[in-house]
Amino acid sequence: MISRVEMIDLPILYVEESSTPLASRTGRKLILSVDDEPSVLHTRFVVLSTAGYAVLSTTDGANALQLFANYPVDLVLLDYVLPEIDGAYIAQAMREYDARVPIVMVSAVEIPEEKLAAVNRYLSTGDEPEALLRTVVELVNASNGPRLRSRA
Repeated sequence: MISRVEMIDLPILYVEESSTPLASRTGRKLILSVDDEPSVLHTRFVVLSTAGYAVLSTTDGANALQLFANYPVDLVLLDYVLPEIDGAYIAQAMREYDARVPIVMVSAVEIPEEKLAAVNRYLSTGDEPEALLRTVVELVNASNGPRLRSRA
C-alpha cells in the first residue's frame, strides 16, 4: 500500500518542486525531512530552502522510506517519535538501503543510546535553527558518496 504525502500549505513545499530533477539541475543538495508535526516541517523547510537546499518533506514513516528509495537524498532529518513506525526502525532501514547517506535524528524526547546506532547525529527539537543548519552543512559536506540513485 502506498502512503500519501502529507503536505504543508505552502506553494513550493511539495515533492514536485523539491524533487530530484530540480535539485540536480540547480546543483542543490536534497534533504529529506521527516516529522509528524507540520510546524516542524515548515520551520525546517524555511531554514533549509533559504540556505539553498532542496527539501522533500513528509509526516509519514512509510512514505519516508519510499522517498528515500526513489530520490537521491543527500541527508535525512528524521523525527524519532512517529506514528506507526519509529524513527530508529526507519533509520536502520535507510542505512541498510544506502549507508552513505547521513541521518540526523531529531527529537523532543530523550532517545535510548541503542536506538541511535544507525544515525550520524542527534539533535533536540528545541535546538536553534542555526544548530540544525550547521549540522546539515557539516554532514552534507563530509559525505563524499555520489548521488547514484535515480527516480524510479
